Formats: sequence, structure tokens, C-alpha cells
Amino acid sequence: HVRVTLRIALAEAQRDGLVAQNVAALAKAPPVKNNEMRTLDADGVRKLIAVVSDTDGAAFWLTAITTGMRAGELAGLQWDDVDLDGGVLHVRRSWARGLDGGFGVKEPKTDKSKRTVPLTPEVVDALRLLHQRMEADGPVADADPVFTDAAGQRIDISKLAPRLRVLLAKAGLPTDVRFHDLRHTAATLWLAAGVDVKTVADLLGHSTAVTTMNVY
Repeated sequence: HVRVTLRIALAEAQRDGLVAQNVAALAKAPPVKNNEMRTLDADGVRKLIAVVSDTDGAAFWLTAITTGMRAGELAGLQWDDVDLDGGVLHVRRSWARGLDGGFGVKEPKTDKSKRTVPLTPEVVDALRLLHQRMEADGPVADADPVFTDAAGQRIDISKLAPRLRVLLAKAGLPTDVRFHDLRHTAATLWLAAGVDVKTVADLLGHSTAVTTMNVY
């Protein structure tokens, strides 16, 4: 990532005549180690859903498991992104770390990341119940985050991994499944069910179907 950033910056500097050569482009790229996916099968997903459905965070976990959304996209979700009557949600922003080290709402990294995601009836019901509970504590604005912690603050995505491990243990499933593996799980199950690659790429927000094929 550092090399890519330097290469882009020095390319701009070279175009502006500030440097004679883009040395980052000449540097040999270090090998990239890809973390192995640890996906759940359909039975594992059913077991996990059974556990999360009995928790206060049911709406969040059901959405995460069934939509393949990234953690930052889930955290960035606002109520005006959710169409419960239409049974869809719109991914328009992401909660991400900025250059200053702090988190904030940002535009998705690519235009393809902006997408409409269908929701299962169970997720619609869970989100509707969540909205009703929030309304009991006061008016819910369109720009309010959908998923919050016990204090009403936007969820802390750094705490999702340990929480997931607890839920996996309760479900009797391997606890080395990472949060991002829920996204991989959704994709592999869609493909196994016969959903075409182009549709899966659109659901995941991949730039092209080639990316989806390379990953899965």
C-alpha cells in the first residue's frame, strides 16, 4: 500500500517536473500474502442466524450475514438509505479511517461500491423492529446511523471481531472466522446457489465480474 501511494504521488510529481524519475515505479513490489478465507457453509449460516436472532444486535448481524456488506458500509448506513417497504437498502457511504487517523463518513472507494442491496423478509422485520425501538427513545432522523451501540453511538467496527467470536462459539462454529469472512460467505453461497457472477459482483460492489471470479 505504501509503494502504491508513493508511485501515484511521484507520478504526479514527475508530470509537474518536480522529479526526473518515478523511483517507486521502478522498485520491485513486495510479495502480497493473502489471508485464507474461512467461509461458513449453509448449515453454519443457519446456526449463526439462530444465535444472533436472539440478541439485541439481531438487525445488524442479520444484515451483515445476508448482504455481504463491508464493515465500514454497515457502520456508515443511515436510515435514509433503508427502504423497508421496498425491501432494499442503498450503499452510499462508508465509515472509514481518514489520513488523520480518525474515522468519518466517506464516499465509497469506487462508483460500483454504490449499489442497491435486496433484503430478506427476516432482515426487513429486524430492521423495522430496530427502528421502532429507536423511536421509543425519541425521533429518528434520516441522517441517524442505523446501527448503534448501547449508548446510542455509531457502532465501533474495531469491536466486531471479538463479538463475532463469541457468537460463533455459541453456535458451535469455528471461531477463526473473521468478520470479513461473512462477506466471503455470502458470495460463495450465492454462487453455489446458481446466482450469476455479474449479479454477485453487483451485490458485492466489485468493479467488474472479473474481480469476483478472481476472488471466488
